[in-house]
Amino acid sequence: MWLVAEVFAGRLTSLAEIPVLHAGGAQRRGGKGEGGERPMLSMDGLCIELVPAQRCATRRIGLASKNSRSDGSSQLPATISVRAYLISLHREGNRKAVPFSDAAANHPGQFVQKFVDGHKIPVDNAEAERTWYFDLKDNIVNEEMSGIINYGTYGFSSTLKDGVTKKQVFKRKANDIEEVPLFFKFWFPQNSDKGFVIFQSFQGRSCISLIMTQIRDQYAAISGDLRIGFSKLVPSMSARSAFGRSTVKRVTFVKKSAPSDRADSYLGPTAADKVNYVLSFSTPRRAGLGPFSGIYDKIHGAQTGVYVVHGLEFDQATAEVMVGEAKRRVGIFGDSADAGLIEVTDQIKRGADGHPTYKSIKGECDQILEDFYNQVHGIDI
Repeated sequence: MWLVAEVFAGRLTSLAEIPVLHAGGAQRRGGKGEGGERPMLSMDGLCIELVPAQRCATRRIGLASKNSRSDGSSQLPATISVRAYLISLHREGNRKAVPFSDAAANHPGQFVQKFVDGHKIPVDNAEAERTWYFDLKDNIVNEEMSGIINYGTYGFSSTLKDGVTKKQVFKRKANDIEEVPLFFKFWFPQNSDKGFVIFQSFQGRSCISLIMTQIRDQYAAISGDLRIGFSKLVPSMSARSAFGRSTVKRVTFVKKSAPSDRADSYLGPTAADKVNYVLSFSTPRRAGLGPFSGIYDKIHGAQTGVYVVHGLEFDQATAEVMVGEAKRRVGIFGDSADAGLIEVTDQIKRGADGHPTYKSIKGECDQILEDFYNQVHGIDI
């Protein structure tokens, strides 16, 4: 089993500002390095991220590793993630779900169909400096709607340059809109009082809140005391579920805004008062850490706001889980914004534009929604 620790400290403007790490500093079984007392952790590699003074970009530089490479090939591509939500109805002031039949002419499937059809031209949110509109590609009327959300941002200027010649090719003005394509799918299974929706994000960009807010507001305006609700879906941890039975390949713990003395013990005095540090456990290619249900029960059940590993307290944890042939990254505990976030970067295929091909992202999302359908309806898979 491999153990990797990453320590992130304050801003550095040059390599000369990095404290020197002596060659004997990484111990096999812990103990003192030349920098004094250090935590009892064994490391075969070390990297550091540099943030320039103007914070234009972050550079991740390997300082020591058994299998270090200098060609940059270890860098991850732009992250592609998805979030799924359960769609339900409730009455104003009461969160208990009610049958879709109570909605009569305002069945959620019919309403969402009209909503998608009615937003095929850009919607401009001037306050947020965002635009969005649907490009519907697959449609089973009132039941399944999937396609692309063209999500635009504006409000700032920038210069676009040729990646080879470094010459300017375009000067973006503050009112120019930069659009990225994001996959979406609404699904209202027949004879069910539960609907589903899944949204893609790209490098953290997403328009989920903008769309869900408009759906809630517009439905409330026509439905009397009925309200449409969205509940974030998190993969089931049951030992009977697809996620629960699946093998965990990596578990990552994160501690944010920790006292800098932890970094000081590795790097010497740092300029930062607070640091973030990450601890990651993974296995060789054909091995695994165990089934997700067992690891989830141990980590989530034992934590009361923090989880202690090697004497270090962490407040977030995620796991990479092999579900069939697909690797899914899901939150175990911590930041609620990451709960239910499923990364599909390694599963999708990219087009020439660097974005997922429609066929590949749709295939992944169809599978994920089917898993959630079975989970919500108590079906073993």
